[in-house]
Amino acid sequence: MDITIIDEVPGNTAPVGVVKFASPQISVRDLIRSRVELEIERNRDQIASEAQVAARNVESRHIETLLNCGKGHSGLGRYFLNPDHDTSDCSKAEQLIADAEEGFVRGRYFLLLPGRQPQSLDEVIDLAQTTEATFLLLTPLRGG
Repeated sequence: MDITIIDEVPGNTAPVGVVKFASPQISVRDLIRSRVELEIERNRDQIASEAQVAARNVESRHIETLLNCGKGHSGLGRYFLNPDHDTSDCSKAEQLIADAEEGFVRGRYFLLLPGRQPQSLDEVIDLAQTTEATFLLLTPLRGG
């Protein structure tokens, strides 16, 4: 069963990709794990693409930033990761997943499913009735 994952910040919606699950039911925790893994794969693809460009060009600052997961990288990291976590080592997938789960629990972002908003990591999602999941980040107002 497939589910389409979307990232949304007010005024900007971006499809992230489609994730396939063998089971007809998953937990919110499973969905978050898949979202993080999708982002890691997307970053690897971007790094590989940038490496090809860097091989043709001498300019390599951007690729170095991507490889080191510096502040210039986009996607899941800027939305869901704990800002206090050291993201200099991209190979720590389990820590990134734990940070994303903590972000959900602390309300740093919301998960929206058709007709409902899950509140718990262990809440069950029926994929026969859910084809889309939106990860929504509401940015705080300045001074508020």
